Amino acid sequence: MSPVTQRVLIDTGPIVAILDKHDQHHRACVQAGATLPEVVYTCWPVVTEACYLLRSRPDLVEELLAAVNEGIYELLTITSAE
Repeated sequence: MSPVTQRVLIDTGPIVAILDKHDQHHRACVQAGATLPEVVYTCWPVVTEACYLLRSRPDLVEELLAAVNEGIYELLTITSAE
């Protein structure tokens, strides 16, 4: 029997909370994030929304985009049918 690979899909709220230390859910999301696999999945609409919500903090937008470039967040392709 082969080992089960855990795949996790992350949405906008937890991404914003992890990056923004002033978010009310920051601590819980950071703690939960520590238990996740090295790479988690998301998509461009989520990244776009997170950038919009973080727009007053360009440093956090840059941190998010760097995480995408480093492969921490693996972007899934969304087709027009989806």
